[in-house]
Amino acid sequence: MRKELLFPWRCGRLMRVVLGVACLAVWSVVFPLIQVEAGSFVIPAWAFDRGNGRIDADPDKYADAGPVVGSGEEHERQPWGWSLEYDIDIPVTGVYRLHVQYASAESRPIEVYYDTRNVSKCCIGISMSPGPSGKPTWKSSGARWELLRNRFGGPATLSKVRNGKAEAGRHTLVLTSRKPLPHFVSLRVETAEPFPEDWKPPRYQVRDLSGVPEKYHDAFKNPSNVDVAALRQPVEDPPRSRSAGSLTIPAWAFDRGNVRIHASPDEYANAEPLIGSEPGQTGRSVVDYDVD
Repeated sequence: MRKELLFPWRCGRLMRVVLGVACLAVWSVVFPLIQVEAGSFVIPAWAFDRGNGRIDADPDKYADAGPVVGSGEEHERQPWGWSLEYDIDIPVTGVYRLHVQYASAESRPIEVYYDTRNVSKCCIGISMSPGPSGKPTWKSSGARWELLRNRFGGPATLSKVRNGKAEAGRHTLVLTSRKPLPHFVSLRVETAEPFPEDWKPPRYQVRDLSGVPEKYHDAFKNPSNVDVAALRQPVEDPPRSRSAGSLTIPAWAFDRGNVRIHASPDEYANAEPLIGSEPGQTGRSVVDYDVD
């Protein structure tokens, strides 16, 4: 398991900013791989069955890499906010997880419901535009995938009971928020259970295509080169992580470095000691911590 010290000592002039909190945290996290196209099915965000989202297919606006679904105008907001509902067919009973692909230049968390159960929150991050600019973007070209996680940080499961299995058959996924939505691109539902031999991916369609300019209709065609046999295969279950642990290191306990410890309550350390660059220092500041 990889351990990372969450402190950017490689940055030039690192300690120019005096630290407000004089401690470092270390913890371990296991993140499952995102690149899965087996034991799963992908739902285009525009294929919602009910809701008050608005589809944008204009490549000159937000849909430069495919259509997105967002909140639309403020007057379209309902008393509960904005909501998108997807009727999905679970091919086989098992533990299912959800990934959401979205673009958002600011954090716009949503609530995810499986049937009537509030599973968890999602879409808490921001997406970055591709290329060297690296700026936050609302466009689909910079969309990111995010795994739906539970309150402990592990993968959340789609089920009617906590930590249970999803039963085969028809169910409803709901993405909702009282505030404006991010720009959704697609949803992916996956499981470690193999799909039945006769399973075929659904054919999706826009609920109301008349609301989309005709010149963009080609963007909503279902792909014709889908490897159905590969989709039926189980997705490898991500390794189970041990309970997360942490240790706290006072910033002043560094082993090597060219910084100064501030301990005077009359200067910067009015709550506890901290470290920072020497006055007038123009070179690179570095601190090293030997961590077991």
